[in-house]
Amino acid sequence: MEIEVWSDVACPWCFLGKKRFEKALARFPHAADVTVRWRSYQLDPTMPKVYPGTSADMLVKKLGVGPQQLEAMHARMVGLGRAEGIEYRFDTVRPANTFDAHRLLQFGAACGRSDQIHAALFAAYFSEGKCLGEPGVLLDIGVAAGLDRAETERV
Repeated sequence: MEIEVWSDVACPWCFLGKKRFEKALARFPHAADVTVRWRSYQLDPTMPKVYPGTSADMLVKKLGVGPQQLEAMHARMVGLGRAEGIEYRFDTVRPANTFDAHRLLQFGAACGRSDQIHAALFAAYFSEGKCLGEPGVLLDIGVAAGLDRAETERV
């Protein structure tokens, strides 16, 4: 069985869904017969390579909510994430265009490193305050996941 999952590494619900899916798959008696293919989907292809403001500013404007409502939304995600072993740090998120991150993901998938890179990109964005619009950040993630430095840099 092949399962295709469409996600963006800048989506907190996708990160949560990935964790929950992995747990469910681990309990599935035929998990060895399942192939998971991660597909790239950009939530906002118009996002600049590196967003000039804060994540909170961007989300208030994009979602049309007030700061207090955004804070409540983040608090809910933090609780849901904690239950799945995710440490969401919305105060450190650095919004960026995820096109190059998806290029890294697809290259990693071709090299058999999709899961490692996916996990590292989600952690970098939501927990470590790293900017996925910076080529050096993506290069470090790829190399740490076992990809060849020169090939990753070329991609």
